[in-house]
Amino acid sequence: EKVILGRVKIFKADEYLSFGEIEFEKEPGAIQVNQKLFPDTFVYYPTGKHAGALGKMGGEGAVLGDQPQEWTGDNKPRIGALQLRGGLLQYQESIALTVSGTKTVAQNAAPILDIGGELWFSEIWFLDGQIRQSIFTSQNALAGSTPNVIDMSVGHYQLAIGYNLILGESYFGPKFQGLLGISQFNSVPSTTTPLLATEMSYGGMYLGLRGYLNFAENVPWLFGAQFKYHLTRYLSEGKSSGSSGSPTITEFDFFIKKYVNPKMNYVGNISFGYYDSAFTGQGDRPQPVSSITHKTTIITLGVEYLF
Repeated sequence: EKVILGRVKIFKADEYLSFGEIEFEKEPGAIQVNQKLFPDTFVYYPTGKHAGALGKMGGEGAVLGDQPQEWTGDNKPRIGALQLRGGLLQYQESIALTVSGTKTVAQNAAPILDIGGELWFSEIWFLDGQIRQSIFTSQNALAGSTPNVIDMSVGHYQLAIGYNLILGESYFGPKFQGLLGISQFNSVPSTTTPLLATEMSYGGMYLGLRGYLNFAENVPWLFGAQFKYHLTRYLSEGKSSGSSGSPTITEFDFFIKKYVNPKMNYVGNISFGYYDSAFTGQGDRPQPVSSITHKTTIITLGVEYLF
């Protein structure tokens, strides 16, 4: 067995005597006088062993590919997601007055801004939030009440802790999400005389279930839905409509996502809301009210940024 200890360059050689210098050795003192030398028998290639094969493959093209790009490492989103959407709100508030009958404050197509997002603590836990806001006008349907036009502001706000149940190999694929949070729906009208609509807030703590599914692998579309069940419910008013029990709150959504790149998706959303409360007694109104119902339908489109 041969062991290479180093290399000696011979610059003068005779039959029984040679002179040279050590170019390198395995460790200091490894090469000594009277050790046997072997000629350098390594095989050398001028431009590398596979130079000819690479030349046949197209030279630089074989190394860099057809569309070479700078390597940037793993740039997957790791912090969270932000959705910016805009669209239309269909709103109707029905106020059942005991004397004048049912009057409505309504708008069939009001602009609405919808901002939502997630802050990721891990692949499993995250913080979820959403803000929706719309401003519009509606006709005053109560005879003899002024002004004739009511300015309305309608908003919805929620904040929740979420848990991911990932169905596939990718965090950005099909999954279910469980949510525990708080939400609030606000309806704020301008003042009229006599009073028709008053400021109202419905809210409480909720459990939510949200899911995203696709119909086939490698298809850049995700379809989803969300439903909320309110564990607690409350109602507050600017002017009392009388004594009321626990209000009814029903909220559910349908989603669609179109993959664009690792940092952006196109998103769409259809949301439905139903808020109802029954009253007894006079309250602060000139006419007693038996019930008030709010119905909302929201359609929005936008983009989702991941970072």
